[in-house]
Amino acid sequence: MSHRLPFLRLVAQQLQVSIFAPSYRGYGMSEGKPNQRGLQLDAQASLDYLLGREDLNTQQIVVFGRSLGGAVAIHLAAGNQDKIKALVIENTFMSVEDMVSQVLPPLGTVIGTGKPLNFMVTNKWRNVCEIERITDLPLLLLASVHDEMVPFKQMQRLHQAVRTPRCMWVEFPDALHMDAYHTNRELYWPALRDFMVAYVH
Repeated sequence: MSHRLPFLRLVAQQLQVSIFAPSYRGYGMSEGKPNQRGLQLDAQASLDYLLGREDLNTQQIVVFGRSLGGAVAIHLAAGNQDKIKALVIENTFMSVEDMVSQVLPPLGTVIGTGKPLNFMVTNKWRNVCEIERITDLPLLLLASVHDEMVPFKQMQRLHQAVRTPRCMWVEFPDALHMDAYHTNRELYWPALRDFMVAYVH
């Protein structure tokens, strides 16, 4: 979690917001082993905790997720559209199955959308289907054109699957997977501020 602090500090400063950043099971100092269902439960427990806080404005909760965190965020938002204010997703994949060809190219011929060995993937994170469940929540999609981990086209495909009419799409021409907030900061922070003004504050 400590390596995320510089980014989280910038978010707090640039947007003037409070941040709650859970450490999922199996990550950092948290016990247990990470798996799809476990991370989903952790995210729901985190939201329930925030909603129970009397010292917070629970009418303005924005869920933010990058990469795998984006998958967790999409699932959480889809199941809690009446409890959160907006959703921000950055550089997230269509599904684990569709990432196989990126991580293990030889398996890309048999694992992926519509391919025969998808049953071998136990943590599927089918975000391209899950995002279709979000029908009215304000959504901001942030995509790095030169993402070296999640192909840019996967974020484009997520964008195509969006059903909520309140969706903003911003792409960063010079950014990699983790550095858009720095590499294209002239686009990144105004996009977040504009989204917050339009749909949250």
